[in-house]
Amino acid sequence: MLHEPVLNYEFGLQEAATKRGWQSANNYCMWVGLRGTDEPAHQLLVRPADKVLFAPLKSRQMNMIPAGCAFRVAHLFAPWRLSDADTVYLRVVEPEGIYTALLTAKSQSVSQDHLLWICPFCGTEIARETFDTRKNGLIAFWPFQLERVRAANVRPMTCPLCDKPHPSAYGLEHADDTPQEAAARAEW
Repeated sequence: MLHEPVLNYEFGLQEAATKRGWQSANNYCMWVGLRGTDEPAHQLLVRPADKVLFAPLKSRQMNMIPAGCAFRVAHLFAPWRLSDADTVYLRVVEPEGIYTALLTAKSQSVSQDHLLWICPFCGTEIARETFDTRKNGLIAFWPFQLERVRAANVRPMTCPLCDKPHPSAYGLEHADDTPQEAAARAEW
């Protein structure tokens, strides 16, 4: 008899959210955050084939972001991430708040992650920065991202197509925000 596969991601959201940063377990890396219902929503944006799609916000949500598909999560991190690894995005509404979780596979087949600076006004790719995930590991990508965000905020990029400046960006952990990054996080 054939049975449907059972996916079992058994981890306590509340416990995981209290641990700051990415956690590594077996062949996965996981980040979990908790936000109040009065805070801006962590909404998944994906960019297959140069078209931005907003995932609808649901109380229970699981989206699979395939390797090679650029994505970002509004109010969680900007710029965009493009990876050789699949990523799972979870959104779970509970009485204590709204949990957001990212799960990413780690393996020798994952070699690179990219930061994409995409104009939020016209969608043009302004810049791309490459990170050697195989050599440095996925967890080291996020401090790299924050370093690059801060460099871009000091020297803002301008879109070559619409000539508008890229807005200030922000890294993954809101606790690390400068005042400029906190304002950008609240905005977009």
